[in-house]
Amino acid sequence: MLKSYINDNNNASFKPYNADNIFIVSKDNKDKLSLQKGKLIIIDRAELILDEQMVEIINADRGDNRYLIFLRKPMGIELSPNYFGTLCKKDGELQLEYECYVRGWA
Repeated sequence: MLKSYINDNNNASFKPYNADNIFIVSKDNKDKLSLQKGKLIIIDRAELILDEQMVEIINADRGDNRYLIFLRKPMGIELSPNYFGTLCKKDGELQLEYECYVRGWA
């Protein structure tokens, strides 16, 4: 759905949502990751897309961007343990439950 908003964003007559601040990483545009500033960067199936150089770019980012990274195995991305969560369904709603809270981590 986000991809369609981003693609439609190029059409001036139809702008359901301004998606200029979103960058969805794919195999086709992963070389542009280091050029992003002030974006929400979404990486789905990161274990298939990310390489060592991209992990270094993400780890070196000091707050210029925000990331949503979906992966099925660890990739060496330096995150607080407090950022790991599980998507679960409770009372008919999808909720994000954080796996732990470690004092001292942001």
